[in-house]
Amino acid sequence: MRKLALAFVILALSASGAMAMDMAARTFYIHGIFSLPTGDFGDYAGNGFGGGVGISVPHNDMLNFRGEVGYIMFGKEDFSYGDYSWEYGFSMIPIVALAEYTFSPDTPVYGLGGVGLHILRSTWEGDDPFSDGTIDESDSETKFGFALGGGFNVNERFSVEGRYTLIPDSDQSADQLTINGILHF
Repeated sequence: MRKLALAFVILALSASGAMAMDMAARTFYIHGIFSLPTGDFGDYAGNGFGGGVGISVPHNDMLNFRGEVGYIMFGKEDFSYGDYSWEYGFSMIPIVALAEYTFSPDTPVYGLGGVGLHILRSTWEGDDPFSDGTIDESDSETKFGFALGGGFNVNERFSVEGRYTLIPDSDQSADQLTINGILHF
């Protein structure tokens, strides 16, 4: 519950900072996501596909503030041990506040960094070695994460970004490398 409250605080701070800027120059966008889980998370989750919506508010010619929410569905992974087998599945809802910095007004290249909350849902099903029955369980948790990356403006309406999202946790991280295609309205 504390993490959900933190998500609302992050969004409120992003919105209050955005209110001090020229909201008339804001743009909305949609984005498609391709995700490659890394580290331990890559052992249990397959590649992810998803999308989301966002808002971008310019601060000046070189700095934009963004807020976005998305959904990523990861491919299921199968595991077996002897006569027993299990299938794991994951999905994620990232709620992220970002800062986008253009290195030079003449270049289409920009850097990107941000923080956010990631609601991670996991499911597993398969054989129960203790009761000779089956297991069908699910769980969800909210984790705080950081994003760092860069992008390239193909034209005024379309850009491509690469991000590395670090979601540290003492039990299991959910780190991932994402490629995003963004279409501004």
